[in-house]
Amino acid sequence: MKKYLWFVLLTVALVASENPFALQDNMQRIEKSQESFLSDLKEDSVRTEKENRSKLIKEKARRLEAQKESQQARNRQKRLERIALEKKRAKEALQLDKNNVILQSEPEQNVVKSRKQKQREALRIKNELRQKAKLKREQKLALERKKREEALKEKKRQAQELKQKREEERAKAKKIALEKKKIEREKREAKKAKGIALAKKKAKAKKEQERLKKIEEAKRKAEKIKQENAIKKKEAAAKKEQQRIKALQVKKKNEEKKRKIKEAQKKAEEEKKKAFEQKKKELALKKKALAQKRMKEKSSIVDIDIAKEKRLANEDAEREYREAVRMMD
Repeated sequence: MKKYLWFVLLTVALVASENPFALQDNMQRIEKSQESFLSDLKEDSVRTEKENRSKLIKEKARRLEAQKESQQARNRQKRLERIALEKKRAKEALQLDKNNVILQSEPEQNVVKSRKQKQREALRIKNELRQKAKLKREQKLALERKKREEALKEKKRQAQELKQKREEERAKAKKIALEKKKIEREKREAKKAKGIALAKKKAKAKKEQERLKKIEEAKRKAEKIKQENAIKKKEAAAKKEQQRIKALQVKKKNEEKKRKIKEAQKKAEEEKKKAFEQKKKELALKKKALAQKRMKEKSSIVDIDIAKEKRLANEDAEREYREAVRMMD
């Protein structure tokens, strides 16, 4: 319901800002809706109270019926116990009569013994009757205590229900009072909104004039800025084109320089390679000549190991080759 009222207020505010003259109709519509809401709320409270009353009556009738049934069951149990006790007493009395007849027919020497036995039997029966009476009193006291507890529980429950009912009634009354206050506040706010709407309308018209004036001024400034930006754009484009041409020229020079450097490097590598090949050939010839010379010089010595000679020759050739390579580098 609160959401509905807020929605109505929001609608009224929007309509008032658009059309202040329709505010009176909206106020009447709001008052009608509020009256219908209050009548519905009262009907709901009356219906709820009736339902609660009928529930309480039904619950009380059910409890009374349950108490009545339990009382009837207890009465039946007592009646059965009383009948059983009477039967037992009649049986015991009959047994005593039989014992008396037997005692009268017995000899004289057994009279004292039977009298003592009879006294013991009577004492036993008396004790049993006393015990049963005590048990009966305890049962009666327990039943009365149970009744008192149930009555106390019922009283507490009724008090709790009454308290809850009063709290619900207070809550409903509080809710109705709050709704009334809210409706009064909404009426005051609606009246206030009417004056605010007229003031807003005037302020809006003035603001619109200022806005149009600012738009015109902004258009003039924008046109001026647009022209200045166009001139700046043309100058920037010309400058950019000059920079691009200059960059292309620099790029071309750099590429030419790189190409010449690559050609010089390539030529130097080829020269180096040729010199290396020439040196290699010369070293091979020297190696061969040296080997032939050593073979000639040492051909007279038979016991010289040929393999050792070859190894030494190879070592010398390798050392000379490494030296030549180092010098070339």
